Amino acid sequence: MFQNQLNDQFANAQAKAIENAKHLAQVAVESTQELAEINQAAAKDALVVAQDASTQLLAIKDPQQLAKLAQPEAAQEAAKYAAAYQAKVNKVVRNGNKEVAQVS
Repeated sequence: MFQNQLNDQFANAQAKAIENAKHLAQVAVESTQELAEINQAAAKDALVVAQDASTQLLAIKDPQQLAKLAQPEAAQEAAKYAAAYQAKVNKVVRNGNKEVAQVS
């Protein structure tokens, strides 16, 4: 009788461990997909920005125009973009961590 109870407990523990492993794998896959989408969008945006910058640089006829391109606003815009990107990545990581923490 005791052996049957022990076997049942062991089987239940194994089933729970397998279920937890499946859940963690699903969380990992979903987080990876979200991060890939964020990175793909960031790469696409960076390509557009680089193309615009190239077009502007090729259109420069004198040094004063070059000075106009090197304004602090451009750096501020890049910082805002980087902060938004980091916020998106942090959200995915936080959500994944919450899911992992809930597994018991």
